[in-house]
Amino acid sequence: MHSRRSSLKTFAFASASLAISPKLYALMKPLNKSITLGIITDVHIGFVSEAEKRLDAFLKEMKKERPDALVQLGDFAFPNAKYQAHADRFNAAHEHTIHAIGNHELDHGLTRDSAVKAWGIPGYYYSKEVEGIKIIVLDGNDRGSPTYSSHGGYHSYIGPEQQAWLKKELDAAEQPVLIASHQPLAGTIAVDNAQEMQELLSHYQDKILLCINGHSHVDQQLEVKGIHYLHINSASYYWLGGRVRLATYKDPLFTTMTIDPKAATITLKGVKSSWAKGTPEDAGYFKDGKHADKKDIVRPEIRARRFAQVTALTDLSGKVLLPVRQWINKEGKKIQASLIAQGGTLEKPIVIKNGKVCLKVGKKNHLFPLTDLSPEDQKRIKKLQR
Repeated sequence: MHSRRSSLKTFAFASASLAISPKLYALMKPLNKSITLGIITDVHIGFVSEAEKRLDAFLKEMKKERPDALVQLGDFAFPNAKYQAHADRFNAAHEHTIHAIGNHELDHGLTRDSAVKAWGIPGYYYSKEVEGIKIIVLDGNDRGSPTYSSHGGYHSYIGPEQQAWLKKELDAAEQPVLIASHQPLAGTIAVDNAQEMQELLSHYQDKILLCINGHSHVDQQLEVKGIHYLHINSASYYWLGGRVRLATYKDPLFTTMTIDPKAATITLKGVKSSWAKGTPEDAGYFKDGKHADKKDIVRPEIRARRFAQVTALTDLSGKVLLPVRQWINKEGKKIQASLIAQGGTLEKPIVIKNGKVCLKVGKKNHLFPLTDLSPEDQKRIKKLQR
């Protein structure tokens, strides 16, 4: 569908949950093939019954998918002799394996050194190149958080020494960067110094594709200061606490992320399960004001995601009306859009048809409700209509 007066001109790159700048796209261009990562997190072998079968299902599916690397984002299995066979199976399944250390890897007197030894990884935090993508793995278990005493329990912090190392890695990166961690760097139950980390990463928008994490057991995506953060859901369950404790997924959840520079897309494959027994609603989880706002992200699902960058609002002749930098995030039937002005002359008129704005993604035009845009962009477009 076309509006009569306006459409969106798209930049030649689309991606999963990224606000990629032209400079970052330039880093993508040398890639000569699509890159696929098989991703699983929070299997919790040794804690959840039949968790081993969930890992079996993942490895069996990845044998069919044949990704370029396997990634597990922590809380995998206790790194001791009893569970070593599972780490060995994971590593034997692919020549490129990525492990992030979770908080539960430190249970039962185990340490980060235990995980390094059991998994054969270079250190608590490290980087690895896979087919032209630099994957930086962070460790969110540092001690020294100034706010730790306010919550106690597991440490969730990325300290100064690790931050200094991260800056050096990002400064030196000459390829696109994917950042992986167990603890989230933004969103629900993020590390104690989340704002500090978000500020650090915001300076590298032209290099960072995406930050992915486990730990939260939710399906959540958000953008902070030009960097996109994606929570990968647990393979096994959602923690409720209280009398019921947890709600288990009937089927294992895991996904693949494919970066395709030729088609200009990054796609996250969706997988949907159901609750094995009782649901969070049955346990009254969302009646608590503390959890009511989590209803959209607490689900037995990893939603399919595909993102496209739009760089200019144009008229149908192609004349630029408003330079923007933004990704259109399509989640199934739901499409969310936000326009971020990058400067340049704002021209008018911009015509919106029936309360919708026309955005061109690839070769297809889509009409997006004005209400799907951010409040700031709604004001901007309405101003341009005057």
